[in-house]
Amino acid sequence: MKVVFESEEERRAFAILARALYEIDRNSSHTPMDQVQWEKRIMGADKLEDQIYKLEEEIERLLKETDHLYDQMAGYDQTHELPEDGREEPEYLALEAKCEQLEGQITQLEEQKEHLEKELKVWELAEEWALYPERWMEWWTQDQEQEDTLPGPAGEMKVSDPTGERSE
Repeated sequence: MKVVFESEEERRAFAILARALYEIDRNSSHTPMDQVQWEKRIMGADKLEDQIYKLEEEIERLLKETDHLYDQMAGYDQTHELPEDGREEPEYLALEAKCEQLEGQITQLEEQKEHLEKELKVWELAEEWALYPERWMEWWTQDQEQEDTLPGPAGEMKVSDPTGERSE
């Protein structure tokens, strides 16, 4: 049996679920959801939403600061004429450099936010799938010696591999 994942996030979420199913004892009172949530806490993924929110706030603050600097630059253009040599004055150039610096920080924070959002999606999928583990049990309980693999965009993963590491 082969399963094709639509995204890297789905492949990673299944690896988390497979690991959770592998770790729990069938006679235990723990559910796959308990195991996934435990692993989420251990990995610090339970704080992802807070981290994303803080990044959004910081991005918003930097955007406001950038807008304020652009307003200052526009006001500077209206109140000052270019010198005869055509070069901008140092005050204007400093405002422009500060805007470029802030835009670079915003870009970096947006990339971090995007990465965290992808990571959050992985854990949300794993939790969603852990609610209905019977859908995935047949893959988990297959004969350990079978050569079934799970092809995905990031490579293949053996069904019996609870770690989610890629096969060679």
